[in-house]
This record gives sequence, structure tokens and C-alpha cells, in this order.
Amino acid sequence: MQKKNLSETFTREEYEEIRARLGIAKSEGTLEDRLRDIGVRNEHTLISYTRVIRDFQKKEGILNTERCRRYVKSFYHLKPRSINVIVSALRKYAELQGVSVDLRGLVPKIEYKIPQVLTVEEVKKMIEYAGKYDVRDKAIISLLYDCALRSSELVNLDCDDVNLEEGLIVVKERKNKPGIPQVIPFWDETKKTLKSYFEERERRGFTKETDPWLFIGREGRLSQRSVNYVVEYVSERAIGRKINPHLLRHSKAVHLRQKGVTMEDLKDFLGHTNVNTTFLYARIVPTEMKKFPRTLC
Repeated sequence: MQKKNLSETFTREEYEEIRARLGIAKSEGTLEDRLRDIGVRNEHTLISYTRVIRDFQKKEGILNTERCRRYVKSFYHLKPRSINVIVSALRKYAELQGVSVDLRGLVPKIEYKIPQVLTVEEVKKMIEYAGKYDVRDKAIISLLYDCALRSSELVNLDCDDVNLEEGLIVVKERKNKPGIPQVIPFWDETKKTLKSYFEERERRGFTKETDPWLFIGREGRLSQRSVNYVVEYVSERAIGRKINPHLLRHSKAVHLRQKGVTMEDLKDFLGHTNVNTTFLYARIVPTEMKKFPRTLC
């Protein structure tokens, strides 16, 4: 390697070569990068897990079962859901470090509340309101509801993930299913909305080659925070109250149950790994049927 002056900048490859010659282990990237590598994709989850891991490193240092359990129990004044986040973060940290820890039985039983649900009419009002002002926002709300997407799944869509002709999108990774893509159908009105959105993208000079992201923000791919803002803004003006994107997903699931979709089919559609998660909707709508409707429920 050619000798450089101190004022010159080393490339990443040269930097790693120097570290190797000095016997220093290869850089593994930031904690956030490493968490992404093992399947943590949601930006809010990344922030929460990173905060927990950094705090654990500061307070406990050594990673083992005894210290993990002591750390978790110091938060027993919090709600079960918060404790569950802490335990999940420590499990991911142990996975990163290649350490086996036993964290069973630490999370108090979580009482699952039946989520509030939008009516079909309220969903239609939101879609119609968004369509009056911005076809992008209309496409966002339509896809969140019609395909029951999580906001993280929505913002990770690329243009090539949409098949307008067949009325399908490909979600490359679903939560808790890293590396496993899923094909999801959307209804004809959503197809029309997406077609108009693609036309608007082209009119503004955006191409699939230079801007591959389906939804574009100020700095490239649209952020989850921006999606939250869009949904809150539209819902407050269209139906008189603010909602978050996940309520559109809940509502779609409930509307499908009302149409009689089976629990097993609903589990696959929502991308759940465990049917017990899906049984939340059985409490809301205890019915059974055979297939998904292809129109707005």
C-alpha cells in the first residue's frame, strides 16, 4: 500500500488493511447496522433496542444470564410491553455476541386490548380526502389499508415491487420473517391510484433507475415518520380524529374477518409467524369463511 501523508484520507479498504496489519479485528459496523443484519428492520425498534443495549453495557457490562435477569427485574415498575421490549433487545444482543442467555419467564402476562377499528366508510373518507390533494398520499393510505402493511413494509417498497398488470406487490421482508418475500394482492381502485401515482412521478422527472423507491421523501426513501404524519394529517381532516398507520392494518384484518376469511388465511395475509397472534381478531369477529374479497371491504 502506498504511503500517505497524515492529511490524506484513507479508504475503507485501506483502513481495514491497516487494522489487520496491527492485529486489530475487522470493523463490524455500528450496533444499528449489526442489528439490521440479524433482521431488525423497523427504525423505531432499532432505536429502542440500541438504547437498551447501550444502557445494559453501561450498567452491567458482562453479558450473561444472571446479569440480564437482574437488569430486566430493575424495570419491573414498567408496563409488561416495555419489559418485553427490554427482553427482546437483550435476546438480540446475545445473538449478536454468540452468547446463550435464559430470559424465560421474565415478562409479566400482557393483557391484549382489542384494538379500535375504523369503519369501511371512514377508510373511504380518508382515501377520498387524500385524493383531492396529493395522489402520493392517496396511494400511501390505499396500500396501508388494502394490503394491511406495516409502515416499515410500506417505506421499504421499491417501484419494481409493484406489478400493476397483475394487481400485486412483493413485500421483500415481513416482520419476524427476514429474507422471506410475500406476494400480496390489491384491489382495482388501488391499482388505479398507483397508476396515477406512477404517472405523476414520471411527470416530475423521477425514474425507476435514478429513484427506485416507491415513495420518495426529501432525502430519498420516504421515512416512517413521514408516513405517520401523512396518516395523522389526513385522518384528522377526513374523519375528525388522528390515527396511526397500524390502525389501517388492524381495520383491514377486522373487515376481512367480517367477510369470513379463515384465521389461517388471515395469518398468512398479515405475515404473522404464529396463529396465536392472529386470534386477536377472532375475539372481534368470530366467523369463518373461505376466500379474500378483491374489493374494498
